Amino acid sequence: MPLWENLGIGLNGRYTQKGPRWSGSERLEYESSMRIGYLEFAALLRMQLPLSGNRVSWYGEVGPAVGYKASCTMKEVAVIEGITREANQSCRSRLLELYDFDWGLSGGAGLEIGISQRMGVSIGLLYTLGLRNVHSGYYRSLKNRAMTLQAGIVRSLG
Repeated sequence: MPLWENLGIGLNGRYTQKGPRWSGSERLEYESSMRIGYLEFAALLRMQLPLSGNRVSWYGEVGPAVGYKASCTMKEVAVIEGITREANQSCRSRLLELYDFDWGLSGGAGLEIGISQRMGVSIGLLYTLGLRNVHSGYYRSLKNRAMTLQAGIVRSLG
């Protein structure tokens, strides 16, 4: 949605997988990872810098993002007395107290190529920094971060 000539608001939605990974070797060697699937939506302020008339332009974007937890799995690998043991299970079966919603800030840049007056294609990178601890009972901070390569069709609404 254009606000001014080279400034607008972009709305996007996506399914993305995020999650922390940790390891240690207190009494035994272990590595754990969690994969949390989110339906994520963002409202991004977008500035465009034309390169070739109005057909090709670089863009930068920044704004808030919110995600709803759609799935969660956990993988654990431990080495006990030289024997490797591996377990995969849902986060719910582990009784993990994960919040259903995550929010953060997104920012990125990319290239947009106009196909017509109101449509185009784009490719870019988007970094999302989680601001909320995703686990309610954990003593450490577990915040999501993600780098996303995105490509898509752009349609102007205004």
